[in-house]
Amino acid sequence: MSSLFLSMACAEPKYFYLQYIARARQNGTTLLQYSCPRCQKVIETPAAPSGDVWDTMATCPHCNGLYLKVVTDTTVETYIPPEE
Repeated sequence: MSSLFLSMACAEPKYFYLQYIARARQNGTTLLQYSCPRCQKVIETPAAPSGDVWDTMATCPHCNGLYLKVVTDTTVETYIPPEE
């Protein structure tokens, strides 16, 4: 594979993440900040509605690392899944 293709493939998730966060911010969505548990870079995510808890497997837009994300209306907790 060409290095240009690999650069584009790696950059694409970050591009979509930045678009998503920009739309959320523009719509007035409450955003929470947290650090990626793998690379420690700051990530933003929408807050869950009060009383709700959202959990999902997520991929860091900076390092492409996989982790579990648990979001409430005020907090974000992250967990790295065990290696197989």
